[in-house]
Amino acid sequence: MTKVTGWIGVIKAMEYHKVISELRTNKNIKVSDLIGDNMSRSSYNRFISGKTDIYSQHLLALLDQLHVSFSELEYIASGYNTSKEDTFFLKVVLAAQAKDHEGLVLCYRQAQ
Repeated sequence: MTKVTGWIGVIKAMEYHKVISELRTNKNIKVSDLIGDNMSRSSYNRFISGKTDIYSQHLLALLDQLHVSFSELEYIASGYNTSKEDTFFLKVVLAAQAKDHEGLVLCYRQAQ
């Protein structure tokens, strides 16, 4: 598992390096265009091979160049499955929209 590091702390990355490599390849983006002046090619290669950490600002710059949000990266890296938090939030939203008081109470109890 790769760690993403930076001034905001350490982010445990699932398989972010694999997803970024795949996205770059699928979008036909050259490595030099992807990394620009944000990081060295050797740093990028070490990250993509899963050998090193990456600073959060570098990760965000890569995502920006790929036109992918961090949420999309997480979604792809999780095998296109929503997180438990996202699933729970969706239940709350749907219950609220349906004015389902019992459903909201159930969500509240699950959260405790």
